[in-house]
Amino acid sequence: MKEARTAHTILLASLILVGMLLMQGCSEGPRVRFVGDDKTRTLADVDRAAESLQAGPAASVTVKDAPEVRQRVLAGMRGDGALAAQAADFMTRQFPPVTKAVPYYVEAARIDGRPCWVIVEAWGGRTGNLVFRRLWVFDRETGGVLDSRTYR
Repeated sequence: MKEARTAHTILLASLILVGMLLMQGCSEGPRVRFVGDDKTRTLADVDRAAESLQAGPAASVTVKDAPEVRQRVLAGMRGDGALAAQAADFMTRQFPPVTKAVPYYVEAARIDGRPCWVIVEAWGGRTGNLVFRRLWVFDRETGGVLDSRTYR
């Protein structure tokens, strides 16, 4: 009886440890800040906001690792609600899997009355880290690009 309790205690402690390690692994690295309030904005508003957003952990990703990290970030978005999952699916369809950029801010907004995806991502040159930023504004209904800007 005592041996069974000891075995159960060890098993429980092991499960807790594995769970903590998995949770820690999931929380590390870049994540998308998703805003799904459909706020009405202008392109000028979006441009000013995007220019001031810092890439945070996305800026420490290497160009080489960017496609893999991008896929993890998009997968993580799918757990942030239906609208965030729609945005992640849109980005998966819109950009090739080898895209060397990592999104860190995505917003569902209305720009000049049109439902849009506002995407701000970190990107880089041929080597090094993702030290530059790029803004994309897509029409949510047609998928067309309404605006695109880069910030260095």
